[in-house]
Amino acid sequence: MLPAMLSGMGGDGDDGGDGGDDDNEGSSSRSCWLCAPCVAPFVLLGAVILIGWSEKRSVCRAKAIDQGRDAAVKVGCSDVSTGAGELVFFNCDLQKTGLVPSSLGVSGGAFTVSFPGVCLKTTSQMYQCKETKTETTSSTRRRRDKTTTYTYTNTWSMTSPSTDIFHDLPAARTHCAISASATSNPSWDHDVPSTSTQYASQVKAGAWTITAGLSGVACDTGLDPGVATAASGMWTPTSSYAFERRASPPSYTVGDYTVAFEGNDWDSPGITALGLNTGGTLEEWAAESDWLCSGYTLYEFKGGTQDIDALFSDMESAGR
Repeated sequence: MLPAMLSGMGGDGDDGGDGGDDDNEGSSSRSCWLCAPCVAPFVLLGAVILIGWSEKRSVCRAKAIDQGRDAAVKVGCSDVSTGAGELVFFNCDLQKTGLVPSSLGVSGGAFTVSFPGVCLKTTSQMYQCKETKTETTSSTRRRRDKTTTYTYTNTWSMTSPSTDIFHDLPAARTHCAISASATSNPSWDHDVPSTSTQYASQVKAGAWTITAGLSGVACDTGLDPGVATAASGMWTPTSSYAFERRASPPSYTVGDYTVAFEGNDWDSPGITALGLNTGGTLEEWAAESDWLCSGYTLYEFKGGTQDIDALFSDMESAGR
């Protein structure tokens, strides 16, 4: 009788333990629901403040654009004294004057670039073996199991690869075709330039001097032949502005590179500009301040020619 009674008591204890867990979970859930009304007002207040700030910003931006439309003076490309101290608008051509080719160089020693441009864009990619980690979890009432798997694919990447040892070397060697002695991606060759976009410190548009907003000019035109040259015969030109380095042509293998160079298009040098005329240099123009709005400015510099009405319409659309 005693063993049977003890057995029964033990069973009741197990059931009681489960019930205790349920009670704890229920208590935790009730606590969360009780906290919700306390937090809700702060969430609502934060949302109202954010909406109000966004609305104020839109209103002030619109007021600045309206002021700029009334104040803007159209000027030509040769006389920078016109509109002195005022908000000026012009369409002029970019000039090569003062643009020193060596000012736009490349990192690393694999290439030399001689381009008298507004910008120089270098795009470098390395053929890599990409490791992807996947974790799956299966749960039962008393056990939770986690399974980790690794998959591998070849990919081009502009970033330096991880040189950590692959977690599943056989799979990496099979799917990425790396050598039997390789345990990871090779490190980035320090002679190969990194991906970057550089801009001249200043440019001329007609007689005007531009020192800010040069990223408004597109930097997506391949350089003319000979502008970029490789330091060794390991690099093969694939176009007038791009090169590749393969260890085992014609196939690509992990550790191969492609490098491309682009700049602004000198066949389309026209630009559109709006800003404060400060002695022939274009700067930000400040709108008048009032009790609601202060510190709002206008400045536009971009490639391509556009009339003043279209420019202000675009500014209005962007400000909404």
